[in-house]
Amino acid sequence: MMDITEGFPDNVVAVDCRGRITRDDYDCTLIPAVEAKLARHEKLRLLYRAGPDFDGFDPGAILEDAKLGFAHR
Repeated sequence: MMDITEGFPDNVVAVDCRGRITRDDYDCTLIPAVEAKLARHEKLRLLYRAGPDFDGFDPGAILEDAKLGFAHR
């Protein structure tokens, strides 16, 4: 599960990761947050925070992460 964390500067997308991260987490949480902030900023900073119960990424999530990174270099 991914949750967007508030309280950071507007050019920062901060994400708390718990459990297993899936493609759906990217599609429903991270990608919309990144796209919304890119509409206001040329560059962003991304902060991933993994809690003690973080269990890794599913293969679909890894693919979405790579696609997001390459699309917004």
